Amino acid sequence: MNKYAVIQLGGRQYSIHEGDTVESVGIIGKQSVPVLFYFDGEKNHIGNPVLKDIEVKLELTGHKLSRKIMVSRFKSKSRYRKKRGSREHLNIYKVIKIHNLNDKKEIKGKEEISKDTIKNDKSIEVKTKKLPVKSKIQKTAKKSTKLSKKEKK
Repeated sequence: MNKYAVIQLGGRQYSIHEGDTVESVGIIGKQSVPVLFYFDGEKNHIGNPVLKDIEVKLELTGHKLSRKIMVSRFKSKSRYRKKRGSREHLNIYKVIKIHNLNDKKEIKGKEEISKDTIKNDKSIEVKTKKLPVKSKIQKTAKKSTKLSKKEKK
């Protein structure tokens, strides 16, 4: 299975593979593309809302205009008719590479320990720090022992 990603360009979301071309509205020279979802062939990675470890490299290959959208106004019984058309400027991007930044990093000397191994293995010691708990009685006792300015005189 190929790896693919869901990215956001120009307010729209696109599902892309390596080597695909994407037509997007009006963003020129954007360096970082927000990645919302990534599948590497084995695992799904879902962003909350964006994945920071996944990088997509795009290359701007060209520009073109989209198809014409016609807008018309009409008022009955008054012979009023207006017709306008518009075309958006599109940028054409080629997806060069989709890669995970965590794949390059090597962790030396430290192994990840899951919660299941901690429960099953008694040789692993988990240190917890107990915080002192002050009751309401102790707090009020401290306040009552302090003398006010009037009592000191």
